This record gives sequence, C-alpha cells and structure tokens, in this order.
Amino acid sequence: MSRLIRIVIVFVLVVSGGVFAQDTSLPSKKTLYQRARETLMQSLMQGDMERAGQAIDYLKENVENGAPFTIAEEYIADMKVGRYVDGIRIYADICRYNLDTTYFGSQKNRASVDDGLTLYLFHDLIPFTKHVADSLLAVVESSNIEQEYKDLYRVHLYSEQVFISRPLTIGPRNVVVLDVKDTSYAEEFIQVANSFIEAYPHSEHAVYLKEQTVPFLQKHLDLYREFRKDPFARKYYSGGLAFYASKWTGFMTGDATDYLDYKLGSTFIFELQLQMWRIILGYYVSGGVDTQLKDHYSDPDYSWCECYESQNSYGFTLGFDVFDRRFIKVAPFIGIGGGSLMDDVYKYGVIYSFGLNLDVPVVVTKPLFPGALSVGVHLRLKYMAQMGLMSNKAYVYAVENPYKDEIDFLPRDLYSSAERRKLGDTFTQMFSIGLGFFLW
Repeated sequence: MSRLIRIVIVFVLVVSGGVFAQDTSLPSKKTLYQRARETLMQSLMQGDMERAGQAIDYLKENVENGAPFTIAEEYIADMKVGRYVDGIRIYADICRYNLDTTYFGSQKNRASVDDGLTLYLFHDLIPFTKHVADSLLAVVESSNIEQEYKDLYRVHLYSEQVFISRPLTIGPRNVVVLDVKDTSYAEEFIQVANSFIEAYPHSEHAVYLKEQTVPFLQKHLDLYREFRKDPFARKYYSGGLAFYASKWTGFMTGDATDYLDYKLGSTFIFELQLQMWRIILGYYVSGGVDTQLKDHYSDPDYSWCECYESQNSYGFTLGFDVFDRRFIKVAPFIGIGGGSLMDDVYKYGVIYSFGLNLDVPVVVTKPLFPGALSVGVHLRLKYMAQMGLMSNKAYVYAVENPYKDEIDFLPRDLYSSAERRKLGDTFTQMFSIGLGFFLW
C-alpha cells in the first residue's frame, strides 16, 4: 500500500512539474516588447524597412498596455523607415507643446527604457546642431510628400536651434517656460516661419507661430539690439535699492527762532531708498543743528554758558523719478516725520518736508545681460526743506507738576499761558552733498 502511495505522489509531481515548466516557458509581455525593440533595431541596421515597420506598428499598438516606446522614439523610427508624414506630424506636435502656450499636447505618458534601440536612434542627433537639422531636412526635401509638410518640418527643426524649454514649478504645478537659447539662427527662423504663415494661413501651426512664437522672438531680438546699443537702456526708470550718506549746510527760520539761537554742528543725512519703477520710497535721519535759549529767555545765572543741544529729525519720503538718463537722475519728493530740539525739550508735532534729489553716477558696473544687476556709486546733490510746529514739552510738565522750581531754568513766560505752549513754526532749509551705494 505504501508503495502505491509513493508511485501516486511521484506521478503528481512529474505532471505538475511539467505544467509549471510549460507555463514558465511562455514569454511575458516585457519579453515580447523587448524582442520587438531588438527586432526594430536590427531591422533598421540591416535596412529591412518592412520588418522594421511591423515592429513599429506592434509597439505602437501596445503602448497603452505598457510597451516602452516613447513619442520621440516613434518620431525618429517613422522618419528612418520613410513614414515622413507620420513622423513630421508627431514632431510638430512635440514642438507645438513648447511653442504654443495654449496647447497641452495630444500624447499620453508612455513607458520608457534605456537600451540599444534608444542609443541607436539618438546617437546621430546629439548634439542637435544646425548641421544635423539640415541633414534631416535634406532627406525630407528629396521625398515626394506634400510641400506643406516639408515647410512645417523646416520651421520646427530651426525652432530647436533657437528655443529651449525650461521646467518651472509654480506651487503644486509644473509648467514649461519657453526661452531663447541662441540667437545665431533667429533671423533665419523668423524668415521661414513667416513664409510658412503666409503660405498656409489656415494651418493650426500658422496660428501660434504668428500670434505667439514670432512676436516673442522678435521682442527678444529687439531687446538685445537695444542692450548692445545702450546696456543701461532698460535700467532707466526701474527699480533698485540705495543707501546715501550726506553732509549738509543751511539755515533755520520761523517763529521758533525768536526763542532759540542755533548753529550748525556736525551735520549729516542718512537715507535708505527703495525704488519700484518710477516710485521711490525712502527713510531718512538727519541732524547737526545745535540750539539753545536766547539770552533774553534764559537764566541770568547761566548767561555765560553756551548750552547748545542737538536737533534731530527723521521721516519717510515719497519720490517720483521724473528724469533718468545715463549721467543724471532727477527725483522730487515729499515727506512726513518728526524730531526734537534741545535734547527733546522742544518737540516737533509733525515735520513736513519736500525737496529734490539730483543723482550723478560716478562708477556703474555694466550689466551682463538685459535685466542683470548693476552696482553703482552715485554722487547726490540734495535740497530739502522741513516745516514743523514746535511745542514746549516743559510747559505741559510745569502745569502738571506742582514743583515748578525744578524747571526754573526756563523763563516763566514760556509756560505762563496756554498760548505759550506753542513756540510756533520752524522752517529749515538744507543743501547737502553725499555719496550713495546703489543696487540697480
């Protein structure tokens, strides 16, 4: 009995092993696709175009099933077997995806693999020079296909000599941005593109060439022509960041001078400016006016002492670039800020300012290309007028503080009535010269 069982087990194993061996002998899809790619390569190398065409058809029919056959491989393979119309249609669709911003392509993603076929198809096309493009075009020109396809092929072959697509990520989206990589053949491309547009105005390719591609390239060429003529042409009335340090002279007038003597000390103006197009936003800090009470209002016991205190002011400015050329820039401005006199005893309510800046470039680096950063040192000539209403902070303190003798160094008539709380208006005129560092 045990012998019979052993015989049955051996029989089952032999039969099942044969079945499994038969199953594993069936080629997988991956193997079939790889054989088709090998067949295509061998057929192209041997010049068997009929068999190569069959391999192409098989791979195309199974692309949706995962057959590794990219759209670029299909285009090159079609051209090699003489299917020029099919190949040019594919190639034009690939190029349109880059040249037409309203077109998102008609081809779906495909599987790809790096093997001998990939190397064989592309090894003569890299790098893709003008000589390579002309050799491809010569083959098509000698064929008997319609002239429209020949002209379309020429346009797109030349477009690859001029344009390059750069990937760009905007948030969650990945987009392709068209850029000009070489202008050597730009004029030739514009010529053949315009000829195609004129000859085939109803072609879908003529539409985007006329409305997008040619104007885009023409604008780029005009920009570089302008740049070669004047590298700073696009810099005028543009943005930048600057810091200026200046020394000034001037004088003060107004009601406050009835109470205060002043003299100019170590004057300065520091400015930080940001320009956007013609609009200039700035912040400044200035100082250098030293003031003291006039003898008539000061304590007689200290009449021998010159007790000058410094003035400072600060504020924001809004300017407008009215004239900007290579050797001079003119920008009037208005501003608002604050400040104080005599160690913050006399306080400005609000300082209003206006003036004019004249900037003369001393040293400026030439930009490497249109839109590139330029660094410069500017000589600044500045006029600024400041107007403000001065208030006596000591008056407020004297009213609220019963120990007025603590501020007896101030004359009583300065805070004897509410009217004396205001010293009156001040008007300071400043003329400065300085240097600035400018990122342009």
